Amino acid sequence: MKSTRAGKEKLIAATDKRHETCLKYRAVREALLVDSVRGLGLDPAATSAVAATLRALSGHYDQAARAAASL
Repeated sequence: MKSTRAGKEKLIAATDKRHETCLKYRAVREALLVDSVRGLGLDPAATSAVAATLRALSGHYDQAARAAASL
């Protein structure tokens, strides 16, 4: 990571090596998750809607867990 300042703001950018690592991660993710889900033959719009619902539920679950831990 590279960081610089622009006035009071701190700007962070990925180095070329970090960017390459992100691209490798994306390729692995595509191979392990996306391609296998596509192979199921499900409607892409329906799959996207289910994924959005799961992300929302996950966020609520995390928030509830944090709240319960603080009691």
